[in-house]
Amino acid sequence: MENTKWCGCIFHFYVCRKPHGMVMIMIVILSFEVSIGADVGLLFKKVVPIVQRLVENNDYGAEFESIGIIPTIMSDRFLDGWKERRYISFIRKEADIRLFIDYNKYVHADDEGKILLYLKCIVDSIMVIEKRKRSDFQGIKLISDILHALKVKKEDLENL
Repeated sequence: MENTKWCGCIFHFYVCRKPHGMVMIMIVILSFEVSIGADVGLLFKKVVPIVQRLVENNDYGAEFESIGIIPTIMSDRFLDGWKERRYISFIRKEADIRLFIDYNKYVHADDEGKILLYLKCIVDSIMVIEKRKRSDFQGIKLISDILHALKVKKEDLENL
């Protein structure tokens, strides 16, 4: 019987901003909920450091203090009753987005395909926030910067 394994890797990336003389910190949390067989180590080695540098060195607005992007990569047998999450709290200045990545596509993809599937989930998650923003969150700029840094075209993600 296949077991479910939760990947306990949580990375915090900090962006320091100084509105009104105060230092503000935005935390972006990248983690996973995965079934055994969905190796995510490659993603942490290839994608996460690039996103970290972008978030540390650029200002994407002060609307959110915490953004969690936590893809779910689980086989169908574990998804029964499982729902994607698109939680945004403007009062608490946080977002927690948990979208699905197709398990079968992911485990059968080559390394480049896995990275593209992960990037598509990141882009889709940021767009959830972008579409519901009320203030100065710059999701389009963040997406553009991530894709540019990884040398990926948005069109490459649309055909997955």
